[in-house]
Amino acid sequence: MVRVLLCHYFKTQKAFHDLCNPSIVTASKEFLFIATTACYVCVYSLNQPGCPLLYQFQTISKVVKLIFNDRGNYIATLESKQRRNSPSFVRVYFNWFQSQAGDAVLAVLAGHSIRGDLDGLDTQFVAVEVPTNYSVTAMNSCPATGNMVVAGGNKVALFRLCTTKAEVMEDWTTCCDLEHLLDVVPGFDIKGIALCDCYLAMRSQLEIRVIKLVFGQEDNEPIRDCETELKQIVDRERNFTIE
Repeated sequence: MVRVLLCHYFKTQKAFHDLCNPSIVTASKEFLFIATTACYVCVYSLNQPGCPLLYQFQTISKVVKLIFNDRGNYIATLESKQRRNSPSFVRVYFNWFQSQAGDAVLAVLAGHSIRGDLDGLDTQFVAVEVPTNYSVTAMNSCPATGNMVVAGGNKVALFRLCTTKAEVMEDWTTCCDLEHLLDVVPGFDIKGIALCDCYLAMRSQLEIRVIKLVFGQEDNEPIRDCETELKQIVDRERNFTIE
């Protein structure tokens, strides 16, 4: 019996010879993001002829996972030091499009906007450290809201993407930040995680559990109903997967 498989013929290809051992790859509609073993992230254009290198910045540690969130326009990395049994950390890079090779990155802790540490953060290349008391093994972000979830062991932490506008030095500045929202303890070790609006999916070795996050509002307003919003999101985002 003969099976005929349909294959796509790629007329042209772009080979990246200038990278040092690429390890992690992700992409958006406009950009290709490649993390290397030399602790660099290179951003290439997918719209311009020849896929030129547009941006390049150095990460704090080696990247073991890389995601891009179009809603928040940030690059999130799961990083660990190049040592055995080294803990992993999540860092979120804002204003990455203003970075070049050799530029210094300003590291701040998530929630810095709440404390009022905003001076220069609207235009500066910033790495937001996501604090946890455990080594992170999985992370994901919501394509609709820009919120993030990180997991380690049997714990999950949800962080809300927030934009803060405040007056600094007699001028108004706007910066993005991540604010810790809540913790979830599902009762099993988490191997993969996904977030879509108010729905959180967690995968263990033997099962998948999906929960709906419902938040009460101030002044005794009705509890937010996410059903209508979710249907709209699903219509737009058909690639909701659990890794």
